[in-house]
Formats: sequence, structure tokens, C-alpha cells
Amino acid sequence: MKHIIKSILFVLALSCIASSQTQDWRDINGSPNFTLLREAGNGTIFATFGTQPTSDPTLGLFYSTDGGLSWLKTQFNTYVEELVCNGSKVLVTRPDSRSNYTRNFSSDNGATWITMNGVTNIFPAGFIISDTGGIYSLAFDFGLQIATYDIPGRRWRTFGSNPGFPNNNSISAFMMDHAQNIFIGSAVHGISYSTNQGVSWNRVLTNREIGTMLTTSKNDILLGTNPRDSLVGGVYRSLDTGKTWTSLGLIQRTIVSLVEDSSGNIYANTSSGIYRYNEIQRTWNNVGPRNTAFESILVTQSNVLLATSSTLGVFRSTDFGSTWFKPTTLTGENITAICVDQDNYTYVGTLGNRIYKSAQTGSGWYQTPSGVVGGEVNAFAKSGTVVFAGTDEGLFSSSNHGVDWKNMTSAFFGGAVYDVAVNAANDVFVTSNFGLYRSTDGGEHWISAGLSSYGTTRLCITPQNTIFVNTTANGIYSSTNNGETWNYSGLVDSGIVCLTADAYGTVFAGGFAKVYRSTDNGSSWMSRSVGTGQIFNMVTNGYHVFAGTPAGVYNSVDNGVTWSAMSLLGLKQTTVLSLAFDNNSNLIVGTYLGGVYAYNQTITAVRPIGELPTETRLLQNYPNPFNPTTILSFVIRHSSFVTLKIYNILGEEVSTLIDEVKEPGEYSVPWNATGFSSGVYFYRLQTTGYSEMKKMVLVR
Repeated sequence: MKHIIKSILFVLALSCIASSQTQDWRDINGSPNFTLLREAGNGTIFATFGTQPTSDPTLGLFYSTDGGLSWLKTQFNTYVEELVCNGSKVLVTRPDSRSNYTRNFSSDNGATWITMNGVTNIFPAGFIISDTGGIYSLAFDFGLQIATYDIPGRRWRTFGSNPGFPNNNSISAFMMDHAQNIFIGSAVHGISYSTNQGVSWNRVLTNREIGTMLTTSKNDILLGTNPRDSLVGGVYRSLDTGKTWTSLGLIQRTIVSLVEDSSGNIYANTSSGIYRYNEIQRTWNNVGPRNTAFESILVTQSNVLLATSSTLGVFRSTDFGSTWFKPTTLTGENITAICVDQDNYTYVGTLGNRIYKSAQTGSGWYQTPSGVVGGEVNAFAKSGTVVFAGTDEGLFSSSNHGVDWKNMTSAFFGGAVYDVAVNAANDVFVTSNFGLYRSTDGGEHWISAGLSSYGTTRLCITPQNTIFVNTTANGIYSSTNNGETWNYSGLVDSGIVCLTADAYGTVFAGGFAKVYRSTDNGSSWMSRSVGTGQIFNMVTNGYHVFAGTPAGVYNSVDNGVTWSAMSLLGLKQTTVLSLAFDNNSNLIVGTYLGGVYAYNQTITAVRPIGELPTETRLLQNYPNPFNPTTILSFVIRHSSFVTLKIYNILGEEVSTLIDEVKEPGEYSVPWNATGFSSGVYFYRLQTTGYSEMKKMVLVR
């Protein structure tokens, strides 16, 4: 029997399962435009995305373990206002739209988190994690007083006295140096600092507008100030714990933030770009990457310099700012083709912007430079280490993960290559305006493979080595001898724009709101209605077929006989132009003006009929959530009396789907929940010596 398997198989019990709904599709277009960057002690970089509290599920806290090349999202899916790191300790502040605050703390580099209690009115720069691991706050709750957090008791304790600013609302910076001295900066009244844990305070630079502060590795204190009225701004340094200060320059610049690398070089993030201080020459050098302010900069422990802006995105430098690399995002691109090579490099083709590649799917994208490949990419194919790309300028190939590309067809014929496929013998076939071409040496030389009187568009090759080719106006043709002779297979005037074949020889052709299916090598076709618009592309996995449409992805779990729409949750653009599987059976789709997305659950191929199962198991239903029909699938190893029953959230049996003896094999049973209310349901499989239950969600 046919079924679809989800990768995450939950062992469930009625007493401990709670309902939840997550995004079914994951945005893999690259790193968002972050607003804050901080690094934990183990080198994990944390970043916040979002500028204000909203219900947008893309907001939240992200992390990178490879120096900012790739990013993953943490459990926090809401706006993060403040992010503080010191060593293995990380603290985040998350306000909601009603000014309620949730604060979370981790002592293990973000692996686990606790929720902190108390303290509601914190200044924007109101938290410190000291070198000794203490957590300090500067809050209105205590009359502008310092408080420290008792982690085991989860409570705050105040100490010291009020720093004595005339206007408490002007607080702009809060810092503790390596000697536990406390500094508070004001945007109006300069600095107050205490060398005795807040018992007494000293006021300096009272006419300066303080924007940011930094303690260097030598325990020098640096201030970033802003020009205001007749006052100059710039960077100031104190070598005596704040008693006296010396200007280091940049007096006409607004200083947003200051950072230090492992060699002691100071970087200033200013209103006109990033500057690095030359201690010997006492000068600042602009190191880019733009002549504008970034919202946050960071120098990692491995001396990677990162700069981020909510409008410009993330920039990265590994040579102290001499050169910069901007990991590219695919948001806004038309993704017309997708391919994943044997080393899991992902390639996406676009409608006019060439090829992008990613070493880790979605972690960061590199765009092929102009002039290297054709601008419009129609199709990909792979053969061993080689990736082929059919473009508007011919067929290109790369054997080194997309570093170099070579035009393989320009010396033999001109114009576009619309599709490319490789057979079991590694012969390469391409479609063109002049028929089909074949290469037996990896694309180095080409000969005509027939259909030269037709324009050819799409092709596929079955495991039995039958070639199917769609022509521009004359329907589909097939060949069983590598193009020596051709047979007419019909479907003229059917609007076919894509062809694919599964592992068992079934051929699928996508037209307007229809999928055509042939199980007899193209002698006859059966049509099925799928959606209401054009079928742009199709891909198969076992007996499961997936079709990209203007309304998302449609899926068939029974070899194209019946179809259902997959969830759209998380898919920001629903017009799906391309589909592919990576080497771990993860489904990746390309969209119209929306970039690329990955399905959050792995899809495993069905075992071909005739192979006996080696285990008994219950599979996750599909789709899930569903409305109103879903497929329940299971495998039994031995002949047994089998029951498959449905229960509601109260544990009451509501339906019996199977109650009989079954022979070894794979089974799929539909459950139509028409008449049942929305909510969580459970299904239980019982055989001789085996019982398992799983959860499913009906959503009206």
C-alpha cells in the first residue's frame, strides 16, 4: 500500500500530549536584517530580528555557530529588545505590545533557559552580566537604583544609592568594568560612576551626550558621545577608572557602539560608517562597509567582524575590515529551479539573477557573478560531482561546487537550454529550440537525438531508460533507444510545462489544473484535477508526488491517483515554481518573488511493493493538521489481528477504521473527519505484541 512518512515520529500517551501548532514551512532565504549582535563564551553568536513588538512569527532570537555564516532560530519567536552576553551567560528581554516584559536567562550558552521574575521598568541599556557572572539591572522600580539577581531564588535585591541624575529618563548606557566598577551614561547629563558598588557616585563629563560605553581588555574605559548643539561628539578614553578623560577623535561623528578585537584594536560604529583606531598614529581609518551607521557591530573571539542593519542586512569581514562579504538573501527572487548535489550544496536558479548556492541549505547564499552563467535558469541536473544548469545562454556545468562554470553547448548550438536530464549511463540530454541533443562524455560533445523539427521544452527519463520529451506544439514523444527512434505519446494542446517520472516508471505531466499520469510508457494517460491553476513543476519520492501550483504544494500519497493541498503555514508566497529533495529527503520549494522554503518534516520514500517489512510500526498521519481528510499509514511484519481506532481528547473512541486480520505489508487508510469538531485526536494501532498511539490535529 502507499503512504507518506513524516520524519518526526512521536511516542505518545494520552496523559501527556498537549496540542500545539507550528509553522510547516521554514524560510531558508538567508539571514534576516538583524538589529543586535552578541557573542557567548563558546563562540555562539546571538542576533535579534525585529524593531518593535508585533505578531510577526519571523521575529525573535537567532544564533550562529560558524562565525555568522549561517543562522538558526532559537525557541524565542517574539521581538527581543535587549540581548546581553558575558561568558556562558546570556540574557534576553522580550516586551509585548502592551509593555509587559519577559526576561530569560541562560547559564550554558543558550542551551537551556529560565524565566526571570520581577523588575518591570528597565532602561533600554538596563542590564549587565559581570565578569563574575552576576546579573545587574538599572530600573525605575527601585527609584533608579542598582539591583542584582539571585538566580537560585529568582528574585532581585537592591543595593547602593541613587546615581543622582537630574532626569532619570535620559539613561543611555549601563556598564561594569573588569574591576566591578559601575558606570551609568546619560544622553543629557554625562556619566555617574561608582567604585564601591553604588554606595557613592561621581559625576563627570556632565555636558556630554553619552551614547555607548566599552571596557577594553586592559580595563580602559571608552565612551562614545554624540554631537549636540555646540558640543562635539566622538570617542573618549579614561585610563584611571573614569576620573580623567582624553578625546580620541571622531568629534563630528555620532558614536553608535564600540568594540575591541583580540589584538586590542578599537572599532567605532558611527553615523558615517565603521572606523578602526590606529594607536600609533592616533588616527581613525574608515573600514566600511558603508558610509552609514549600523545598528550593531561585533568582533568575535576568532576576529570575525560583523556589522548588521535592519535595512542593509549583515556584513562580514575576516581581515579586520579590509574586505567585506555580505551573505545574500533570496527574499524577493523568482526561484525557477533547485538542485542539491551529492555533498548537500544547494543551487537555486532564478528568473534573471543567475544561480545562487548555499553550502548549508539556507544558511547563507552566494550569487554567481554576472557573465559567468546565463541570467535565466530553467533547470538543473546532476551526475556524480557535476551539476548541470540549463539557462537562456545554453548549458553550463560545474564540478567544484559552483566555484567555476563552463558553457558546454555554445560551440555546438546556440540559444537556450530549457531542460536537462542524465540517464543511468551518465548520458546527458538537453532540450532546445532545435530538438533534443545528447552527450556521452559529460557535455564535451553533442549530437542530435531527434525531434529536430520541433522546439523541445521539458524532458524526463524513467529508471527503465525511456525518454519523454514535451514539444512546443506537438505533444509528448517517447524513445526507448536514446533518441534513435521516437513514438508519439499524445497530450497535444494540453498546456504541459513540466514532466517527471518516479522510481517505478510512472510518468507525470503537469498542465493547467491537471496532472496527467501514465503507467504504460506513454501509451495512455489518466488525468486528475489538481488545484485551479498551472502546475509549474513536480517531484516524486517513492509513490508520493508533489506539484507546485499558484496555491502552494499539492501532494499525492497514492502515485498520483488522488491529490490534496499541503499546509501553507509558514509559506509567505504561495506560488510554488520549483521543487526538489535534498539528500536527507527534505522537501525544498522555490516561489514566485518569495525565495525558498523547506518543509519542516522529512518525507521518506515508500518501499516498493514486493519487499516484506522488517518491523511493525505506526506512521504519522498526513497531512497533519488536516481538514477534513487525512491518511493513516502503518506497517505490519507478521500476519496479525489488527485494530486501528480514533480517540478524542477525552480518550473516548470515536471511530474504528480497521478491525480484522491483516497480512504482512504496508497499509494506508483515509479518515474523513466531516462532522467532527476541531481539535486534537489520537489514533492507536494494535496488533499481536504491538501497540502504539499518535496525535493528529483537525483544523476547521
